[in-house]
Amino acid sequence: MADFSALNRVTPLLRDTGIRMFLLHLRAGEEMREHKVKGPITVHCLKGSVLFRTATDEVELTAGSLLTLPAEIPHSLIARPDTLVLVTVFE
Repeated sequence: MADFSALNRVTPLLRDTGIRMFLLHLRAGEEMREHKVKGPITVHCLKGSVLFRTATDEVELTAGSLLTLPAEIPHSLIARPDTLVLVTVFE
């Protein structure tokens, strides 16, 4: 996926019992304010880079990196360049 600039902010990929997957497209400098999710998640950076923050940590995700986060942990994201991440929520 060389050019993902035409994507919506959220592109649903899968919703089934116990799992939800979607692409999250953030433009350079765009922030997803602090929020939390009921289930554990994985965040896989596909393109670009994003600053991922919790109350106790922050990590720069770059293309190819993956992180996991337990359920109910407040977190936020800030895209550096245009960024595409694959988010999986286990419900």
